[in-house]
Amino acid sequence: MPFPSGSDPWGIAAENLSQQKLTSRILQNEIVKEVNENPNDGWIAAFNDRFANSTVAEFKRLLGVKPTTKNEFLGVPVVSHDISLKLPKEFDARTAWSQCSSIGRILDQGHCGSCWAFGAVESLSDRFCIKYNMNISLSVNDLLACCGFLCGQGCNGGYPISNYISGWLLQDQERNERMWNRTRCCSRFAFRQERL
Repeated sequence: MPFPSGSDPWGIAAENLSQQKLTSRILQNEIVKEVNENPNDGWIAAFNDRFANSTVAEFKRLLGVKPTTKNEFLGVPVVSHDISLKLPKEFDARTAWSQCSSIGRILDQGHCGSCWAFGAVESLSDRFCIKYNMNISLSVNDLLACCGFLCGQGCNGGYPISNYISGWLLQDQERNERMWNRTRCCSRFAFRQERL
């Protein structure tokens, strides 16, 4: 098991939000001011027009990652590094792997709570390029349309870890054909047919 029993691998706990908090505006002057009070942060906060009038509840809908059960991590190899490993002061993957056009690309999920699909597809596209020096563009739309309840609930959230670990994004022709015959919800050949 990759994480000690009873521990939270991300070290965070979600709090239940009151109705008052859910209906408050996501962007507030006090938050922007507080962030900008620390000049050493290396960035300046500002209002994004797209979300300026959004409530916490409206914004929360876009955060569609569903919790992953610990059982899904069973059998997943864990890579450990010596704690004395020195990390660089700064690192930019776009520079380190400049041949990988997917690394610098930012996609827009619109008003769909599909960050789970975007995260899985984008990270796998990047990993392919880094490992095989090949720029491929996997389809977020195909994952949303084809995976169904195995991976999530479309725009209502999903499980990026499941997609990444289970290899849903790397279907071979036979498995893709079986899924199409069962669901008829997506293209017979929605995913790349060759294994890389």
